[in-house]
Amino acid sequence: MPPKPAFPLAFLASLCLWTLVPESSAQDWKPHLRNLPSFDLQGMDIDAPEGVVVLAQPSADAQVLKTQPGPLVLKAAAYVDNSGSRYYLTAEARDLLWDEKPAYWVSVPGTGRSEFIASTTAATLVKRETRDFFKTGPQTAEVYEETVNLAPVSEWGAGWRRAEIDFHLPVKVAAFRSLDGGAWELELTVFPAFESSTERIPGPRPEIYGEPYQALITRPVQRTVKVTGAAKADPLRSLLVEGSVWAAGFSEGRLQELRIGWHELEPPFEVSRLSAPHFRRGDQMAFRFRLNRLLAEPAQIEVTPDRIVGVDYTKYDLIAEIGGAPGEYSDAEMEAFLNQLWNVTVGPDLLVNVVAPLIEGRGAEGIIELESLGLGPSFEEELKALAGMAKATAPPLDPPTEADWLSIVDHELGVIPESQRGPETDLEY
Repeated sequence: MPPKPAFPLAFLASLCLWTLVPESSAQDWKPHLRNLPSFDLQGMDIDAPEGVVVLAQPSADAQVLKTQPGPLVLKAAAYVDNSGSRYYLTAEARDLLWDEKPAYWVSVPGTGRSEFIASTTAATLVKRETRDFFKTGPQTAEVYEETVNLAPVSEWGAGWRRAEIDFHLPVKVAAFRSLDGGAWELELTVFPAFESSTERIPGPRPEIYGEPYQALITRPVQRTVKVTGAAKADPLRSLLVEGSVWAAGFSEGRLQELRIGWHELEPPFEVSRLSAPHFRRGDQMAFRFRLNRLLAEPAQIEVTPDRIVGVDYTKYDLIAEIGGAPGEYSDAEMEAFLNQLWNVTVGPDLLVNVVAPLIEGRGAEGIIELESLGLGPSFEEELKALAGMAKATAPPLDPPTEADWLSIVDHELGVIPESQRGPETDLEY
């Protein structure tokens, strides 16, 4: 399949948009703008199979400036939701808006997003409470709640359409089943996210340092969802062990990513933790982790990843230096903490990533107390145990007994094989 062309931006300069759009109406949308999280300052890739429509305003009846046929890839940096539809800003258009100039907006038709928004109960204020925030201490918080309708089945494979992740939910692996012809089916138990992204709360953004603070609970309609695929059943079966809890990223109700391990990139934090790894060098590097499971004994997993990347950025000379005994000027406590921050991810492309702790420091802003939901004793018991996973660490692996397996606690990782490298990235400010 040939690569999809990137959405061209050059033609937009010839539109002279600031002569077409009243400046005041364009600026009215700034308080409603939501950013798409990405370490690429140009934004994130969104597949547009039917092309895009460029509009003068984020509205279905706005002036059409350009129609670009698909399939293509839109590089989107921000968006506004309006009347059940989503309108994107490229990085260039976002900069126009923040420079007090009228911007252009991009609509992506044929994705099913409007239907997903229509089936979602928008975030509404349910209560105010005093919460102990990580950075500021006790503060009054507005607590919002939304209900989201998930796709019962997500089909992973070559036909998957990339889109932004709307929210994360904790999910437990209930079963992994092998089907005929090498196909497989993954069944997941879905839990609410009691600390969801406040970017999903509609309306103008509150003052950054003003009161009240905001918090959001995202409740799924479904209690279980499934994922199906036609390849890589064996490595996925050994990775997706029953009882492990993953952070599941959903896009338009479809499951787009599973992540296990802990870091403070975004909520939820209620996922299985990974121990400091053992690793084996060679033409392909392999890893072993111990992970804690929900209401079950810890398990050991072994993974030979397709790629080895960093959490916030990827520099392979730095990844090679991760691990080893603390040196004269090292902080042993910090080294031990970093060794707990490994992640493993898998998504619709079926590529397994081991994510090394190359991170920029961040902090969380507290956690909402869990409450009784009336969802049945088994689910209630798991939900209460899930809260404890936010404070737990995975037990360490036993010392390796095979000569070719090394512990990250005692040895640096070393050179990453070319076959397991992806593009290098860097933090941009």
